[in-house]
Amino acid sequence: MNKIKLVMIDLDGTVLVDHKRITKQTEKMIDKLIEMQVEVVPATGRHLNSIPDYFLNHKGINYIVSSGGSLISNGKEDLFVKNIDKEMVDYILKKSEGNVDHGFVATNKGIIATGSQDVMINGEDADFVKKMNKDLFLVDSIYDHVKLNNLDVKKIYFDFTDLSKRNELHGYFSSYDQINTVSSMDSNIEITSKDASKGIALHYLKDHLNIKTEEVLAIGDSENDISMLIEAGIGVAMGNASDEVKAVSDIVTRSLAEDGFYHAIKKVFKLN
Repeated sequence: MNKIKLVMIDLDGTVLVDHKRITKQTEKMIDKLIEMQVEVVPATGRHLNSIPDYFLNHKGINYIVSSGGSLISNGKEDLFVKNIDKEMVDYILKKSEGNVDHGFVATNKGIIATGSQDVMINGEDADFVKKMNKDLFLVDSIYDHVKLNNLDVKKIYFDFTDLSKRNELHGYFSSYDQINTVSSMDSNIEITSKDASKGIALHYLKDHLNIKTEEVLAIGDSENDISMLIEAGIGVAMGNASDEVKAVSDIVTRSLAEDGFYHAIKKVFKLN
């Protein structure tokens, strides 16, 4: 019998096709894991209410990690919340103004964003747009709005068309010990508290559930997944993952387009 008791799964680039749906193969495997009494934990850079309903409403999924590891929820309450230091938030937002094409912050009072709503929802389906609109507040200046309303910020997200600006700011913010600066794609930056990452969230859940490191598998594709892949007993990189992600992983599976999650679980758990 396989010793794995917890499987932590990244969403975008790992199991979500077109950033909004999972395949029948993935659904079948998640249900199989739950049937085997394995904790299945989605872990994403998305804020909680933008996660697909399949995961939010699944009766067998007991924990969800969102906002890049800044929040762990169990469906009834928030178990783990880590906000970015407010002085650091002020500094980051002031430093970045005028240098990013689109930005938002996940706060205790919804998602505060700049840019038009059309930019925010371009290419997304109607259900995703509806979910986003519940929490989304478009403002002229994120810095002014957060400062004026004294908001708690779990995550800061910036998107760029000018990759030289993106790389410059990524390197700049990465030099600060008070924050974690990672990316989920080549064109963005995601910033959380130094005490928040997918790896830290996984460490918390291991302690909370009394699960050993060797009883954990994590699977992902991007820089923001590296901490959880290292924290897990078995780290699995998707075939579409970056070389950096593959380098820290124990297994490289097939790509998202080839149902890599399904094939990785089937192999590790020796399922027919």
